[in-house]
Amino acid sequence: MAHFYPDIHIARLKEVYSRLSREIIIECVPLAAECSVTPEPVPYARRLELPYGPIAVGAKWGGPWDCGWFHVTGELPAAWKGAYVTLNLDFTGEALVYDAEGCPLVGLTSGSVFDGAYNKDMMHYSKSCKGGERVDLWVETGANGLFGLTLPGDPAWAERPEDVHGRFDAVIKRLRACRFDYDKWQLRLDLEVVIDLIEALPAGTARRMQVLRIASRALDALPPERGGAAAAREALRPVFELGTDPATLDVDGIGHAHIDTAWLWPLRETVRKVARTFASQIGLIERYPGYKFGASQPQLYAFCKEHYPALYAKVKQAVADGSWELQGGMWVESDCNIPSGESLVRQLLIGRNFYRDEFGVEVKNVWLPDVFGYSANLPQIMKTAGIDYFLTQKISWNRHNKFPHNTFIWQGVDGSEVLAHFPPEDDYNSQVRPGQLRKHETNNSEAGLIEDAICLYGIGDGGGGPKEEHVERGLRCQNLNGCPRFHFSFAQNALERMAAKRAELDTWVGELYLEMHRATLTSQAAMKRWNRRAEEALRAAEMLCAAGGTATYPAEAFDALWRQVLCSHFHDIIPGSSIHRVYEETVPMLQDVVSSCKRLQNEAARAFLVDDAKSFTLFNPSSTTYAGPVALPEESKRASLDGVALPVQREADDYLAWVEVPARGFVTLALSAEEPPAAETSSIDGTAVLENDEVRYVIDAQMRVVSCFDKTLGAELIQPGQVGNVIELYDDHPTVYDAWDYEEYADAMKTAEPKIITIERIAGPVRSGVMAVMKLGESTFLQTAWLGRSGKRLDFVTEVDWKEKHKLARVSFPVAIRALQARFEIPYATCARDTHDNTKWQYAQFEVVGHRYADLSEPDRGVALLNDSKYGYRVKDGVMSLSLLRAPTNPDPVCDLGQHHFVYSLLPHAGALEASDAVVASAAMINQGLEKFPGKAAGKAARLPVAFEGEGVELSVLKRAEKEDCLVVRLVERRGRRTSGVLSATAAGASFVECPTSEWTDIGEPLPAPATIIFRPFELKTFKLRIR
Repeated sequence: MAHFYPDIHIARLKEVYSRLSREIIIECVPLAAECSVTPEPVPYARRLELPYGPIAVGAKWGGPWDCGWFHVTGELPAAWKGAYVTLNLDFTGEALVYDAEGCPLVGLTSGSVFDGAYNKDMMHYSKSCKGGERVDLWVETGANGLFGLTLPGDPAWAERPEDVHGRFDAVIKRLRACRFDYDKWQLRLDLEVVIDLIEALPAGTARRMQVLRIASRALDALPPERGGAAAAREALRPVFELGTDPATLDVDGIGHAHIDTAWLWPLRETVRKVARTFASQIGLIERYPGYKFGASQPQLYAFCKEHYPALYAKVKQAVADGSWELQGGMWVESDCNIPSGESLVRQLLIGRNFYRDEFGVEVKNVWLPDVFGYSANLPQIMKTAGIDYFLTQKISWNRHNKFPHNTFIWQGVDGSEVLAHFPPEDDYNSQVRPGQLRKHETNNSEAGLIEDAICLYGIGDGGGGPKEEHVERGLRCQNLNGCPRFHFSFAQNALERMAAKRAELDTWVGELYLEMHRATLTSQAAMKRWNRRAEEALRAAEMLCAAGGTATYPAEAFDALWRQVLCSHFHDIIPGSSIHRVYEETVPMLQDVVSSCKRLQNEAARAFLVDDAKSFTLFNPSSTTYAGPVALPEESKRASLDGVALPVQREADDYLAWVEVPARGFVTLALSAEEPPAAETSSIDGTAVLENDEVRYVIDAQMRVVSCFDKTLGAELIQPGQVGNVIELYDDHPTVYDAWDYEEYADAMKTAEPKIITIERIAGPVRSGVMAVMKLGESTFLQTAWLGRSGKRLDFVTEVDWKEKHKLARVSFPVAIRALQARFEIPYATCARDTHDNTKWQYAQFEVVGHRYADLSEPDRGVALLNDSKYGYRVKDGVMSLSLLRAPTNPDPVCDLGQHHFVYSLLPHAGALEASDAVVASAAMINQGLEKFPGKAAGKAARLPVAFEGEGVELSVLKRAEKEDCLVVRLVERRGRRTSGVLSATAAGASFVECPTSEWTDIGEPLPAPATIIFRPFELKTFKLRIR
């Protein structure tokens, strides 16, 4: 080649590469099929009970979410003896091929958004055909794509009403056996890697030109007369033999198949996606010695165990053989913004116990590649469970700021530290191409220090993970000059090698905030409401059942309920980014958790409560006093405590008494039927005053708070000239991800304020309020602002008939507090965030997560904005805002339409947040509340078996140990201060021994009760209560 023009030779390589795709299949014979279609899956063992009929290529077999069974038969030609044979099966949707014993063999799917050229419709059937043998297979199919149904750009604009939730036409596209040219397939894979390497290498470099020249010469041998594909491959060998640069890093590749537990498909389809994926990976492990695959989420393994036991046995063997890596200790890949601290603890407790019980493996990492931000307290929750490693890539999605590290030490709010790794490829669906692998060097902030990087490759969500081509590319990149060394390796091994350089790594302190997907803090409000109710119900029920002793503790029932809640915390379910059907199933599931907890605690209460028709017992599970109204049982109109009549008022058909119930205590009220005074109502002319001995609120005729005067402070806490409880409606059209994102430009697109229809004042001895009916856009709000007879908290109890599309409702309070940071409740802690926007990092946090409250404080005073089911906050420049409802239409076209109930509250308080439990107590009252036992009286046995005395510490959990006949107590310091307290027990001879949240080991020596416990800020401690 005296003259060598690179562009021409690159074009030559690409032309041959494309042509080979058409030449790999030499000839085909058709296969026959009979099918039966059902609306829901039918297990393999019952497939023969169905009616079958013949079906041909080109025929439609199903519509959205239909399920099919196909009996595929045929005969291979005798002339194919010795040939390599594949089966080309394309049912449009997803499919699972079974072997003769009924064990899943391989999964098939039609297309993927991760790779436009991806199609898994070819099944490697025989390396050497005998000729004349029969094909006889059973195939289970799903009339849905890898990403569910085909949705309109905006489902609300669907041309046909029946398509509003998506459409899908499942048609048989291919049904044939193929004589396969294995050598041309291998050559095409060689060229795929070579072309990608050439395009990844800098123009004009010696290695690029060397590879291009060798490859072009090799193609001279491709014509059959010159040797064919095998000869061309031999001529290409020098490209792969030079070896990698000794200074390059090692890429540890683990086969990966990110399976969303539910998202654009229902949970029932996830069960089948698991089987398709796991079966395909077992096949690759058997075909390619040295290949390694990994999967997270014990929930998925539990699905496999229940529905596909033979396949599960193969997975267990692969784990034992060292070919399959168990990843991520959480039950599912959980959202880390919305679940409570205890929910995150249980993710690891139940998840790691499953792995340990089923496989004998102690997983040491948290594996969350696709979660929408990570709590500042997650490092402590990990460390207290015995986990030291964390992996994600999601922060690479940041819109405003590039995260400065790939491998670093992540420090939580309490000082706990874990090693974190963000794969430099910024992907978890890698194709194992040289250009992608080179990103591990060029996009690696710790290059030159950390010598390993983790590559997650394969197609998830039903794509089956890696297919043969992924593994083949990996084999070619193991020692390929021009890209990093590629290894088939477990991710955990790479993480542990990184830890050797721990002392030299930089530290990131606090949350890992994702600068996207902020609207997931608000979308699907009913899901979020019932999640919080379920978390609270489990906490209370476990406490009460523990009070009855370990012998009767319903451990299996609680385990099942927790698994349901934890499953719903998957990072596309609880955030609100799934299809409508997912919420049709998961919201009732959470409601059932709440009712089941009530049933369990009623059964447990028989051990320490006695029947008394005229009594009403209340239990306060919180670590602060409950002081507020409680609705009396039906037909009861008055109540007294220890002979003293309680204030009672009638509101419509309800009778409310003002009660005080001590922390973790029981109170029994005596009931009577004497009629109390009704609350008085009156119209409002101008403004209404709600007042008690501690605070005075003034509310105008537009339901806005014009004054909040704290009498104990002698201070006005609404900014001068401003008003609070400003509810506004904003146009809400994010640029890409409708259910996920809220854009900063929406703030300039206010479309409506409330229009008052009616407003009146309510007064009574228990509480007083202002009630208004308002129109906001197309929606109707019924809101009552209540102030109790004591306390400073003003509750806005709100009922909404929500009828919006692409709108956001938000409420704001401009408060007279000057502070550079606000604090927000996060799982088992609080997190400080700046209230100004000097930098892009600060500006990007224009919507942030808060659980039950956000607080803005000066040293001597503060204001908290609380809620009972919301999570999206903004506190900037003295204005405290809370997002109430959204109306996205994709992927759920009817998201949040209908009835809603929620409460948000304004609470002025003396001192900063950390100075007292005032805010925490109010948060507990409007969330955890009281457990109620009508017709029951508390006897002497009505008390918890443990107690804790000390400021700022919450006894968050009392339950039975997972593997031991004793109780477990969990304590958490909530104020962010060093403190101590006394942990005691009612039983004689009791002692406490500290343990990790996993409960697997003891920490230190037992402490005889009562024991003094010392806490650092936000420290989480777990103890076992043992009795001699």
